[in-house]
Amino acid sequence: MNTVLTDSDKHHAKSHLQKLGPFIGTICRSPFVAKASSQKPVAAGAKLTHWIRHGQGFHNLIADLYREHGVDGSPYMNAALQDPPLTAIGRHQAEALCTHAEALLPGLVVVSPLARATKTALIAFDHLVGKVPFLAHELCREISGVNSCDQRRRVTEMAKDFPAIDYSLLESDADDFFQPDRRETQEELAKRGYQFLAWLRTREEAEVAIGTHSAFLFSLLNAAVVMEEADGTGLAAWFAAGEMRSLWIWFEDVTA
Repeated sequence: MNTVLTDSDKHHAKSHLQKLGPFIGTICRSPFVAKASSQKPVAAGAKLTHWIRHGQGFHNLIADLYREHGVDGSPYMNAALQDPPLTAIGRHQAEALCTHAEALLPGLVVVSPLARATKTALIAFDHLVGKVPFLAHELCREISGVNSCDQRRRVTEMAKDFPAIDYSLLESDADDFFQPDRRETQEELAKRGYQFLAWLRTREEAEVAIGTHSAFLFSLLNAAVVMEEADGTGLAAWFAAGEMRSLWIWFEDVTA
């Protein structure tokens, strides 16, 4: 399993932590507090969750090349990079998860509807395809807006490429969530992660795998849940491409 951060990853981690910092500990604390640990808690209803950042996508590769060669600007807004697939390296990173994934027992696999996260989860948990639900969820997609790489394709197109995925929770065929002229804020992203946890809490499955993205994971684990790790470190640190971490998550209701 890959755990090595690229220079782009390190840059993003620093930038996102600076923007997220003012909201850590001040939002996503009502009507419940979500807590997370690598150790199983005594709390009833705790869920064992396996969080996966997708393998290298073509947008990641091109961004690394921009940085390596000192090219100005960002490739992420290039319309040709809308919802990019995994590179060959990205597929190998996903395949490297298989041995670990085969030892896990999720009763549900949730995926971001963006192709790179969907494909990574399908490769890693190939042994469960047709045995447990694979469910696409809009709330666990990457930070959205402006960047073409974070705009999904139509459901009718995705369903042809990924027939094993259940897209019934997506409310529109087109990507109505994406705004071409406005990027989600860190506060909005954290609150969306909190909404995803609220949905996850309602599920009956005690063990769940989630295929998602680096910025979403960083915001979720630093602002939407409570952990012992210092901000942006340990289990809450930036994920490498194709990395999976397992966490116990439990929920404590807040009373007035």
